[in-house]
Amino acid sequence: LRLDPGARAALASLMPPRVRLVGGTAVAEGRLRVVPAHGIVDVEDGSARIELGSEGLDVLLLDGVGRLIAPDATRELEPGERATAR
Repeated sequence: LRLDPGARAALASLMPPRVRLVGGTAVAEGRLRVVPAHGIVDVEDGSARIELGSEGLDVLLLDGVGRLIAPDATRELEPGERATAR
């Protein structure tokens, strides 16, 4: 997980790899589950840009395979596809 300046995260688990994003913007790479407020972002293989702000959660799958698990639905993402959860 690469954090942009000002982003905050905490390691939640090593196996399976899971990180809690507290705020800001990060890029998840490889197999990783990111748990911000408003949902869960699963990156199985590839990378995703994840932004958690006052308006909610915004996810852009850059490449590979990923999904956004939000309170109202689970959404499989294609590379280049964006999803939001409020």
